[in-house]
Amino acid sequence: MIAGIIMFISLFWLPFLMAWENINQTKFKKNIVAGVTLPFEAREDEEVKGRLHRFVKHEKLICALLLLCAVPAIFLKGDFASLEYMMCWVLVVCVLPEIPYILCNRDLKKIKRERNWGFENPDGIIVDTSYIAPAKWLSPWSFILPLAAAFVPFLWDRSFWAMYLANSLCIILCGLSYRYLYRNKSERIDDDQSLTKALTEIRRKSWGRVWLLTAWTMAVLNMCVAAFGSEPVPVTVAVLVLSMVMVAAIVGIEVKTKKMQEKLCAVSGKGVYVDDDDKWIWGLLYYNPDDSHLIINDRVGINSSINLARPAGKLIAIILAAVMLSIPFIIPVTHSLVNKAPVIEVTEMALTAKSGGTNYEIPLDDIKTAELMEELPPKLVRTMGTGFQNLLKGDFSAQDYGSMKVCLDPQCPPYLFVEKENGEKYLVGSREEGKVQEIYEIIK
Repeated sequence: MIAGIIMFISLFWLPFLMAWENINQTKFKKNIVAGVTLPFEAREDEEVKGRLHRFVKHEKLICALLLLCAVPAIFLKGDFASLEYMMCWVLVVCVLPEIPYILCNRDLKKIKRERNWGFENPDGIIVDTSYIAPAKWLSPWSFILPLAAAFVPFLWDRSFWAMYLANSLCIILCGLSYRYLYRNKSERIDDDQSLTKALTEIRRKSWGRVWLLTAWTMAVLNMCVAAFGSEPVPVTVAVLVLSMVMVAAIVGIEVKTKKMQEKLCAVSGKGVYVDDDDKWIWGLLYYNPDDSHLIINDRVGINSSINLARPAGKLIAIILAAVMLSIPFIIPVTHSLVNKAPVIEVTEMALTAKSGGTNYEIPLDDIKTAELMEELPPKLVRTMGTGFQNLLKGDFSAQDYGSMKVCLDPQCPPYLFVEKENGEKYLVGSREEGKVQEIYEIIK
């Protein structure tokens, strides 16, 4: 049940975020509403307003339904049951709210055709680089500082080196993403050059803030793990709080950016305006064979999309679709692998402990001490490996014991604690009744 509660707290906000993102599309930004470019006069059209109002109602209803569907995860028994349920729920959350958006986009395009609101763009209006504001990229030092902070915990604690390294690599990835996932493309929506420059500068600044915020979050996470690594509850709380703060901050940047786009474009669309709806499938997917770029800026906000007309874009889309469709099957497969009982054996030469791909072999001549434990060591924390309700294996750390290799079922005591002459420590166990005691007697 605890796993279900943690999963619910970690993910319950997703329907609200999806609903807000889609409902926000009903406000005109850069002459675009629900992925459709419309002239200024469409903002007061009753049919358009009625369709957008119906779209908002559908999004709110779906949000409430998805939130109710997440509640059962709290009461499911077993970590894997809760995890499987919530992963399937996340898949539905990613897909279901988009259906009303796609239908609204379809209906608005129909209204657009009936009103003859389409606009034939002058040649080059979308890629006219003369309207792009001078580039003002963040200094590389902006990302080097959080990277250096992320490495500080290595100075006094290497128990969680894998997590420290992973978060540090994420910071490097943030710097690269900031610099190379942004397309240097004009934000032009009409013939107002000053508006184009303002929109371009707003997007660039917001883009940089998002990646810099993510980089510092990774650095702070390393600090929290180093400070509370031996305390599972504080570490879990710190990770949840940091994740929520980061998401809230990024959403805040997105909200501010869209409000500024909305405000600056409040009276645009009365004359010449950019209309590239034909290049956006359902208003969501970019497909333009004439565009050589793989990464394309979204028309509204600060996000980016891939060009599905490029071979690499098709490949990325296929991989992402395969990953999403595999979500319902990942957990059962993982469960079948993890659920393999830990096995311990002793021969004339060595003590072995194995489960799945984990295999520890301890020569008997190297054993310094052996201890039979009825309870797990206090404050046992996983640093790298598997930590489920019925299986612990990998690298762990415990108060008064330090780092150790673990392979056991925490629900099946007793456990065998072994220390080698070189200081390496192992904590192993078995689901077979009496097996651990038998091996302990042999070693003793």
